Amino acid sequence: GPGEARYTVAVVEPAGVSVKVSPKRLSFARAGEKKAFRIRLEAKGRSSGGRVVRGQFVAGSYAWSDGAHVVRSPVVVLVA
Repeated sequence: GPGEARYTVAVVEPAGVSVKVSPKRLSFARAGEKKAFRIRLEAKGRSSGGRVVRGQFVAGSYAWSDGAHVVRSPVVVLVA
């Protein structure tokens, strides 16, 4: 396909966990180009209403899309 592409991230947060991806957009000038991004996971306060049990796994995902293609990755967290 064409080399230029611009991907934007969308996040589905696991219950009780805040997920922040930085940067929110990745721009590629050519096919095969590599980019880096960071994911920050943080427990939400108990006031967030999420019913999370210690020792339980919770799952979500993040996905990069350019409008035609989607690259999705799971996020699984063990609540401690």
